[in-house]
Formats: sequence, structure tokens, C-alpha cells
Amino acid sequence: MSRILPILAFVLLLPVESPAQTDSLSASDKVADLRERVLPLRTLEPAEETFSDLMPLKQHIGDRRIVILGEPTHGDGTAFRAKSRLVKFLHQEMGFDVLAFESGLYDLRLATKRASSFEEYLQAATNNLSRPWAQSKQVRPVLRYYAETQTTETPLQLAGIDGALRPPSDSIFIARLKSHLQRQNQWADVAEGTQFEQTLRQQLTNPLALARDTAAYRQFIARMDRLIQPLKGGSSQDAFWALMLENVNAQVQTGFQRSYEPRNRQMAHNLVWLAETAYPEKKLIVWIASSHGVRNLSLIERINADRSYDGQTSMGDVLAKTFEGGIYTLGITAHGGKYGAFYWDDQDPKTIQEPSAGSLEALLGTLSHDYSILDFTGVPNAHWLSKPQVARPLGYEEMRADWTEVMDGLLFIRTMHPNTKVEE
Repeated sequence: MSRILPILAFVLLLPVESPAQTDSLSASDKVADLRERVLPLRTLEPAEETFSDLMPLKQHIGDRRIVILGEPTHGDGTAFRAKSRLVKFLHQEMGFDVLAFESGLYDLRLATKRASSFEEYLQAATNNLSRPWAQSKQVRPVLRYYAETQTTETPLQLAGIDGALRPPSDSIFIARLKSHLQRQNQWADVAEGTQFEQTLRQQLTNPLALARDTAAYRQFIARMDRLIQPLKGGSSQDAFWALMLENVNAQVQTGFQRSYEPRNRQMAHNLVWLAETAYPEKKLIVWIASSHGVRNLSLIERINADRSYDGQTSMGDVLAKTFEGGIYTLGITAHGGKYGAFYWDDQDPKTIQEPSAGSLEALLGTLSHDYSILDFTGVPNAHWLSKPQVARPLGYEEMRADWTEVMDGLLFIRTMHPNTKVEE
């Protein structure tokens, strides 16, 4: 008995975990908890600029300098409408002045610098953004908004974070790179007497060109490194061209390795360059697929998939180390509806299946809100939301994770509609 009493006394002194902090809650208790936590949204329409329903986001985002707006796939038309309204809110109410898309850094930089009128700014965006957004009916409102702001005191800047190049930017890129390196007496050492320039041009338009030729791939990367290393310690122009060449390398490595990891790392480096060099005093919005933007990708369990995320690194993982505590990542999910894009080979919209019982989509769907944001930033460590939950913000595939470690908020849309082509 003398042994039992001290043990009993110790147990009684342990903190009692409230029902709301365990994962043994009933579905009804979880729904009740979510009802108190979610931020209901009145509308997703980009034209609606009365932002009273979004104002609580100011507290959630706080003084973070980067907001990442994800999307489950590139075929999520309703999500695009929501993101367009969020961009307006972040720009008008929170001073975010740069909108960076998952599109070519050089393409957009070159095109937007040449523009000087509403039509030219809009054309620069639609001609140089990647296909998911360039001709999307649901994205066009935010592109028009970008063009309209150029005559205001607080214009919204448009940027890219990807390394891809498209004609005619690729030809301009090579001509200006060659000119810069010739002035530095660096071009001849690597390029003259070889097929380097021809191979470089080929890689800009087709990063898979060397995917099956290991020797040619290694030779190309080695020559690129010989160009990049001397540039890194030089002027700001040298550093810019080093970054651009690193983008080419990342595109080629992604194709050769059949892995998004080189591209993810390079997009993170590009965003760091935008934040620290191109726009050092500004706050940035990033428009990107959630699979690139989330952090702790390897913590996500893919329930019914053959391949896992074990050991994989996302753009968000790299950024989290550079901007610790300075990023707010918003994922998007849907209870039902359809998704698909006008440019996909299979243009028939795909149906989003009924969510599994107990999943976040099923629980959020029980609430009366068609649109809501579940903020994770204030969730205690012992709360049920901080334990692995089933949800599907990445490609509508059900996965299990502690989502508070993956993103900072989740936008719930009851019914998703596909990404459709704008009618010119």
C-alpha cells in the first residue's frame, strides 16, 4: 500500500486532458468544435470587394510577409475564383503588392517591363503565364485587376517563380546571356567549338531532351556549372544570370531525374530572390499548386497510393527554413463537384467522390457554410486537429496527416467547378 499511494498521488497530479483535446471525440463533438473555429465566407466572387467576411484573416496572417495560395489541381475553377478575391483582399487590405505565379520568372519579368498600358499589361499576363491560368475564365478577373492597378499609387506587381521559358523569351534569353558572358570573357571558354549553344536552346524549349542520354546530360550540367560558379561572386547582373542558369539546370535535372525535387528547390530559391533582391520591401502572394507550396510533405500518408512522399522535399519545405514563421500557407479542398481543365487531354470533368466519414471534408460539409476557412495557427498541440486526420487538399486524393504541420489554413468549398477557357 505504501508504494501504491505515491504512484496514485503522482497520477492525480497529472494534467487532465479535456475532451476537446483528444482524438476520441465523436463526430458531432468535432463538428461543434469546427463550428466555433471556422471563418464563414459570404462569397467567392472576385467582383465582391466588401471584405468584412475576410477581415479576421488579418489576425491569422499577422505580420507574415508571404502568403501561399494553393490549389488541389490546376483544374479547380471555383478555387481560382476564391484565390482571385483573396488576392484583392490581400492587396487592398494588407499591403501585399507582389503576385507571384507558378510560371516563368524570366518570361513575366521581361514581358511586364515592356508594358505601359492596360491592354499591354493584360496581354503580358495572358501571353506569359502558364496554361492553367493564362486562358482561364476563372483567373481572368484577377489578371484584369492586376492591369487596372498599374495606374494607381499601389500597383500590383506580377512575377513568376518557375524556370520554364517559352518563345520568344527563350531566344531573347540566349542573346542577352551570351552578350553578358562575352563582355565577361566567359562565353568562349565554355561555348565556342562545341554544340553548347544549340543544346542550351534545345533545353529551354524541351527539358526532357537529354532525359535518356546520361553522358550528354552530365556534360551539359558540367558546362553550365562552369558558367554559373564565376558569376555567383560578381555584380548584381552576374548574380541574376547565375540564378537564371540555375533555373535551366533545375528544369533539366527535373526531366532527367523524373522528380519534382530539383524544380521545387529552384522555385524556392527564385522566391527568395524575389523577396530579398527584386522586391525587398514588399509582401508577396504566391499562386501555386498545393503539392509544391505545403511544408513537411514527407509527413503526409498517402492512404491508397502505391507511392509515398517519404523523403520528398517541397518548395514549402525549403522556404520554411529561410522564412521561419514568415509564411502563411492556405490549402484548398472541396466536398464535392467536378474538376478539370480545358487544356487537359481528357477534357471531360472528373467527379469528386463523396468524402469518407470522419474526414475533414465530411465534417466541414456538415456545417451550413458553402465556403469557409479553417485556420490552424491557433490550434493547441494536444487538440484533435493536431493529430492525423483524413483530408484531400492535394489532388482530391484522401491522405492522412497532422495538417497543422503541413499548412496554416484550409479553404473549404462545398461544390467545385472546373477550370474553363475564357471566351475572348
